[in-house]
Amino acid sequence: MDGIGGKPGWSWIFILEGLFTFLFGVASFFLLPRSPEHAYFFSKEEKGYVISKLKEDGVEGEDPSMNVFSWREVGQAFTLPQVWLLAVPLFCDGM
Repeated sequence: MDGIGGKPGWSWIFILEGLFTFLFGVASFFLLPRSPEHAYFFSKEEKGYVISKLKEDGVEGEDPSMNVFSWREVGQAFTLPQVWLLAVPLFCDGM
């Protein structure tokens, strides 16, 4: 594809991979269910099992207001030392 559209061949790798990733993300946003309750591919028993396991693990609380996204909690995560201890090697690994 070198020269097509006036772009060198290596740039097409980034364009095509980026386009695929973007389209996959947009499709996933519309196709994936919001929660196990909305998963059309689970039977009623499977939904109950998944929800009970999430509550057992502390991922979902009994109170629905506990399951709301909070930017404050995201900020609190960045104050944890284990986050930084993992971020540094993973950043260096990506480089």
